Amino acid sequence: VSKKDREEYERKLGEFEGPLEVRTDKVKKKDLSAPKRSPPAFFLFVKVKGPQLKELNPKTPHGQIVKECGKFWRNMSDSEKAPYREEEQNLRAQYHVDVEKWKEAKKKEEKEAQEKLEEERRKLIPLLESDEPESAEVIAAAAAISARPRENLLNPQYEKVV
Repeated sequence: VSKKDREEYERKLGEFEGPLEVRTDKVKKKDLSAPKRSPPAFFLFVKVKGPQLKELNPKTPHGQIVKECGKFWRNMSDSEKAPYREEEQNLRAQYHVDVEKWKEAKKKEEKEAQEKLEEERRKLIPLLESDEPESAEVIAAAAAISARPRENLLNPQYEKVV
């Protein structure tokens, strides 16, 4: 880095008043069961045109073929791009339908998991209230099986579903 760039960086850093670190605790993990987004029209064009170019030039790297497709795409008229854009719209509409179905399925799955947790709690309440030593062993075993801390087994606020 040049001295000028370094000085500019240090000047801006001195003026900056916010936190100097990126918060990573709120980053959502991607759900692998979620539907994939629909590809843009250009990707659909590359899917059709790319193999044709690869057939003409088999030793050409993939990146170069995509660049060539980009040149073709930029030179195409709107009427030539229309079928790809139409397909993009159809796939996008299908994606939105799939997302809604997926969200409903997730809600149903979460509701079933919550009901299962409630059922576990109902079964353990009589054991917890009992003074028999084997009931404590049963609760300890249930906590180990469910991989939840013992104090959270009967806590209605505890919603972590394993």
